[in-house]
Amino acid sequence: MTKVATMTMRTTTAMTKVATMTMTTVAARAGLALALGGLILAADARPARACGESSGGGGSSSGDSSSGGSSGGGGGYDSSAAVYTPACVDGTTVVGYRACAPYGTWGTLAQLPKVSVDVGLWSSMIDLGGVDVGGTVTHSDGSSYAYRVVGSELGNDADVVGVRSRMLVHRGGLYFGLEGGVGGVVAPAVDSRQPMAQTDLSSKAGMVAVGGVVAGGRVFAGRLSIGGEVMAGVRGLSVSSTSTHGACVVEDLHWDREATVEVRARGDLWLTPWITAGAYLGRDALGGQTSGGLDLGFHLRAFDGH
Repeated sequence: MTKVATMTMRTTTAMTKVATMTMTTVAARAGLALALGGLILAADARPARACGESSGGGGSSSGDSSSGGSSGGGGGYDSSAAVYTPACVDGTTVVGYRACAPYGTWGTLAQLPKVSVDVGLWSSMIDLGGVDVGGTVTHSDGSSYAYRVVGSELGNDADVVGVRSRMLVHRGGLYFGLEGGVGGVVAPAVDSRQPMAQTDLSSKAGMVAVGGVVAGGRVFAGRLSIGGEVMAGVRGLSVSSTSTHGACVVEDLHWDREATVEVRARGDLWLTPWITAGAYLGRDALGGQTSGGLDLGFHLRAFDGH
């Protein structure tokens, strides 16, 4: 019995210790929770109201808070007093003509001049019947003679192939500008020979140069533009002569010039708003020769501002 009583007392003592430790742990956790709650309440506490501020009720607390944020303390910002003044005021709403806020680069591109440059190939048949050139040849031995070359000796007609360029200014459906081209006689390559005692003279047509002013008009049909134009200017033909006297060879060059007025029909296909592929067919109103050409046009303004 004594042993049983002793064991019961030990068990009771152990249970008392466990209970004491449990109560201590609970008390420590409760104290920690109270401390955290106090810190949260302290952080959320509103600042003391300035002297003269209305305490208000629950319905006006938000109004007091906003007005205190905007005007309290002297450092707030009153949004109702802000006035936006634009740096520029446009006088039009048309895109491309607005001075303040152009759409993209249209405002700048709309100020570019309506200018284009064409570069291409041309071919023409020319009449040599009117050619009449001459000169004097002097050799190193002192011998000298005069000579004359006419178109009938050069073959009358000749075909010319060359390159051509022009610069145009556009205004609506009209345009005008300058044009120039150079080419060479490709057929027939006839040598005019004038045999003389101890001397041989041969002559042939060489280069052709054309220059003048051009003006025309056109209409647009989608990406195709068609119209007519007139080129008025001067055409020059070079005639080179070679005189051979023994071992002495002398070259002489002369230009024959004549007026030209060429009437043309022309069409252009717009490959892009700034590049065209064009073709024309024309006829000289003075001499009756025909000509034609192909070219590429490069335009500073899209569709020449059409």
